[in-house]
Amino acid sequence: MEFANSTFHNNGGCNHGWVERFTGGGAKPLLWLFRKVVTLVCRPEVAGGFYANWRLMGGDGVSFTAPATPGNTRAFGLLKGGDTAQSTGGFPLFSKVSKVSLVELGSHVEYAFAWRAQAQGEAMIARRLMKHLTPEMLVRVCL
Repeated sequence: MEFANSTFHNNGGCNHGWVERFTGGGAKPLLWLFRKVVTLVCRPEVAGGFYANWRLMGGDGVSFTAPATPGNTRAFGLLKGGDTAQSTGGFPLFSKVSKVSLVELGSHVEYAFAWRAQAQGEAMIARRLMKHLTPEMLVRVCL
């Protein structure tokens, strides 16, 4: 799993104080939990989980916006283009982030993911997931 730009900042609305007191804050607690808990769970007898001896995996991407805080702007850049006041005449209010996931198709477990600035493109981000593939996997990618 990649947490390359794990500098998502929240400047209001949510109180994550318990996380910060417990672990020091940031994305590190989620990364630690993900690595401890997430595993492949599908068995060969599960419909849609295997083809012959290969575990069926899928790759897919999604884009989302994040507030244009200083940390997010450094990590992901700013949203460009469009016809809104925020993107043409004023200061952009959002950073654009892309996330690409490697998913076990039979169980829908999100086994690994990587995120980067949308400007890098999903295909480039997907390359970071190659290290999670094994010879027993057959991957379908929709980017």
